[in-house]
Amino acid sequence: MKKIILAAIIAISLIATAFAGTTNDKVSTTFKKAWPAASITSWKVNGMITTISFTVDNLNMQAFYDEDGNFMGTSRPVQLTELPAAAQTTIKDKYQGYTATEAIEMNSTTAGFNYYVSLEKDTQKLILQVAQDGSVKTFKKLRK
Repeated sequence: MKKIILAAIIAISLIATAFAGTTNDKVSTTFKKAWPAASITSWKVNGMITTISFTVDNLNMQAFYDEDGNFMGTSRPVQLTELPAAAQTTIKDKYQGYTATEAIEMNSTTAGFNYYVSLEKDTQKLILQVAQDGSVKTFKKLRK
């Protein structure tokens, strides 16, 4: 049994090494320069986007990079109370009966700084986009 487990670990290591080419090296180098004190908790490659989950100064964050190692943005979970006051009021008034399940702060090189809030009610799920000025719009409607 120990031999099978050891063989599996070696096989997984070899496969991971085979797929960890220069793209990961570029991303790793860029990330380490930007976040030298970060502790990486996970590393995921999804298509051409690499997502690095990490902790720095007791904050859980994610950084996003393209396949060439170019920085695309960061995100971090936030509390609803961290949203602009106008957005908090709009969400409370316009989305009565919905339950907030998640809120994140996203700072993207293409879309700028926004918050995204997930709301659920019955079989419907909404993702709201909140701008820095507190304006709220529906980003996506989904079925649970």
